[in-house]
Amino acid sequence: MPITFVNVGAAVYSSGGTTGTIYPTLPSGLQVGDLVLVFVTGRGNHNFTSTVLGRQWQYSHASSGINKIALFYKFYQTGDGNPDINWTGGGTSQTVIAQACAFRGVSTTTPFGVIGASSSNASQANIGPIGGISGVPAGDPIIVFGHRADDWTSVATLSGDGLTWYEIGEPKTSSGNDAGEVWDYAFSAGLSVTSKTFTVTGGLVQTGMGIMQSLKAAVITTGWRKLQYYTEPPTTGAFNKLKCAVEPPVSGAFNKLLYDGE
Repeated sequence: MPITFVNVGAAVYSSGGTTGTIYPTLPSGLQVGDLVLVFVTGRGNHNFTSTVLGRQWQYSHASSGINKIALFYKFYQTGDGNPDINWTGGGTSQTVIAQACAFRGVSTTTPFGVIGASSSNASQANIGPIGGISGVPAGDPIIVFGHRADDWTSVATLSGDGLTWYEIGEPKTSSGNDAGEVWDYAFSAGLSVTSKTFTVTGGLVQTGMGIMQSLKAAVITTGWRKLQYYTEPPTTGAFNKLKCAVEPPVSGAFNKLLYDGE
């Protein structure tokens, strides 16, 4: 089953503090087994944790003393509420932002594929360049994450490599000392993806950082599972043989029984 994007929830913000907690809103339309990602950023060098999500972060990087990004994840289960994002090691006006989104059809055993090196940039309007990645199978999503230590008016959706890019979100706030985070995705064509730069309009020039990461699709067993049985009455002293095959089901559909006859 190919991976699909489900939805994105509302971002939440904090003006900072030595410690704190925020609760990003889960996206609507979730089904059991969907991969929920929570992108968290801090305008400092926070130590992020989550009681609900556990220490299941895929990465946690810091640079410049005022750029911190982290990614938490969990496979959705019935009854899950908005996750908590906690931090220590923050400071006054060190802005924190968190936003959740979800993808469907992601491998539950190895949800993440290729991860690039974290990229940091000196004070400038844009975020990047963020290093590219290669070796991502066709159809798997590639997500690019970015953070700038100031807010903005808007961020342009990424482009390039012959892919169609989609924005997940670009939440920003003037709370605290201002900050913004942005994340986009595209489905791989099986080729290398070059470095990306988020083009930012508005706000002040500031340091930024980002990273590129792919997800892995759930594996559906390929090939036929053969079923053989015999029917009566026999013909010419032997049983008639009926060869059948069960096609692996598509999520939400019934098994398909195919007859190839013999």
